[in-house]
Amino acid sequence: MKKKVIAIGISAVVLSGASVVGYAKNKEHNINKELYSGIEALNTEDYEKSKNDMEKVLKLDSNNKEAKNIIDIINSYEASKKYFEEGNLNAAEEEINKIPSEYSKYNIKDKVDNLKEDIKIKKDNINKINEELNLISSLIDKKEFKKASEEIGKVEIKNGTKEQEEKLEGYKNTVNEEIKKTELEEKKKKEEEAKKKEEERKAAEKKEQESNSNKVPTQNKTEVNSNSIYYENKDLGLSMTFPASWKGRYKIIPNGKEGMTVMMKLKQDSGGEGVLFHILREDYYNILDSVRIIQNKNGVKYYAGSQTDFPMSGNNPQLQEYRVMLREAYNVLNTIKQIN
Repeated sequence: MKKKVIAIGISAVVLSGASVVGYAKNKEHNINKELYSGIEALNTEDYEKSKNDMEKVLKLDSNNKEAKNIIDIINSYEASKKYFEEGNLNAAEEEINKIPSEYSKYNIKDKVDNLKEDIKIKKDNINKINEELNLISSLIDKKEFKKASEEIGKVEIKNGTKEQEEKLEGYKNTVNEEIKKTELEEKKKKEEEAKKKEEERKAAEKKEQESNSNKVPTQNKTEVNSNSIYYENKDLGLSMTFPASWKGRYKIIPNGKEGMTVMMKLKQDSGGEGVLFHILREDYYNILDSVRIIQNKNGVKYYAGSQTDFPMSGNNPQLQEYRVMLREAYNVLNTIKQIN
């Protein structure tokens, strides 16, 4: 009876050991099954299923390193991607650096590596744009607005952040306003300078006219011989010859470089009577009759001729004498020449 009891005990132990071995093999089988399924889901980018499978593995084997790594890989990748899309590059970089190095064994490797590169490129672009914005800010402080405008045009703001975009827009508005303001000031300054120059020119012209009208014509030259009277006007750069018979019977009224008038001397001053001919610049030649065009050595154009009206009253006692001199004046006009 005692032997029979011992035999039953041994049989129970054997059955118990077989049961334990069977359970262990079944557990290992289930772990491998879930692990394989989770890895396959990871490689086909079904990250949610992959994590669920890995959670099943950890319930069976809480110390399974591969299951833990895969969950960490997926969680850090998805968190990094989310931060990157939100523009939080520092958090994105921090998360992606948490990814276990074992990620390179799975198909997710390319996605992780690409995201790392995208984060780096984005950060480099943002740093570059920050440098460009700092330069623009410095140029604005120095009031170099045109150069700042040129630098604004070089910024590829599409690669920057919303904050950088807003800052650039602010700089752009400031620069445009300052350039417009500067252009208006420059325009006003040029107009004032032009006005001042015109006033100075008119003042100088008036002064020269006054000087010429008061000047004794010693600069002009008159030579008399038995046949004619030679006359030079250096202001006009012209010479002419009067008949010898005119000696003592005419007078010359110079007007600087604007022209001159030759008149018959009257016994009684009758205002504008007695004009024989004028030599005038282009601005005034419309008062002349039988106009002749004359140029001096500098190419200045003058017009010579008598007045359109008859400058002598019919009751003037010198009328007949004036008529004779007026006819002779036409011959004088033919003698006008340039002088050196």
